[in-house]
Amino acid sequence: ALEVTGSGVEIMLVHNLWGPQAATMKDKNAIVVRTGRSGRFCSEFEAFLYKHGASIYQDSATKHDLLMGIGQKLPTVISVALAMTLEENGITAEDLASHCTLTSLYPILAMARVHSQNSRTYAEIMSTSGESRKIVHNFAKNLERVKSVADQGDQEGIQELCRLMERNGEHLTEPFLRNRMEQAKAVDEVLGAII
Repeated sequence: ALEVTGSGVEIMLVHNLWGPQAATMKDKNAIVVRTGRSGRFCSEFEAFLYKHGASIYQDSATKHDLLMGIGQKLPTVISVALAMTLEENGITAEDLASHCTLTSLYPILAMARVHSQNSRTYAEIMSTSGESRKIVHNFAKNLERVKSVADQGDQEGIQELCRLMERNGEHLTEPFLRNRMEQAKAVDEVLGAII
């Protein structure tokens, strides 16, 4: 953007994290990446987002790209791979409805959302370059590690998996896990009523 615009053009990148079906931006996230050429008009636009209830987060371009690997690219890649896996194993929608727990339903819902909307949008999300690719590559490496340990099928492997999960819990922190678990239980109440 900085390279292809004149020096008098203000540049601020905004990534709204709500889709075309959202009725309002209230309580939705908007990521703002300011540049050396962000000025008064950019501030006015940011104020517009704030006025309409968006939660605004300031990022550097690199940080935004990395975090969108977690928020968009990885969940999309997982959703597409999951749908492919269902087909390869002849698993139908009826099979899923009868064999999902509330926890296992979360990735199924994400998969359905990805496959119910514009495929071009999601293809572009998966294809973007930059830091977000690192997230997918690291995930694939870690998935292989977990799979390898789990495939041992012995007590040593089980203990190693427990250690990995305990280490993850320490990194994620107890308050984060407690708060997300409360959210998950609230979602479960809604999902449990419609399953």
